[in-house]
Amino acid sequence: MFTAFSSSITTLQNYRANLLSQNGNNQSTQVTALFNQYHY
Repeated sequence: MFTAFSSSITTLQNYRANLLSQNGNNQSTQVTALFNQYHY
């Protein structure tokens, strides 16, 4: 999860997209659900 952080990430939506991209969209349903639970 921490490797998805970089200086170009300025929003949580960008972080989510980068996180999913880095892991080949593995667990995209779960990651999206987690972000949705926190209203992001």
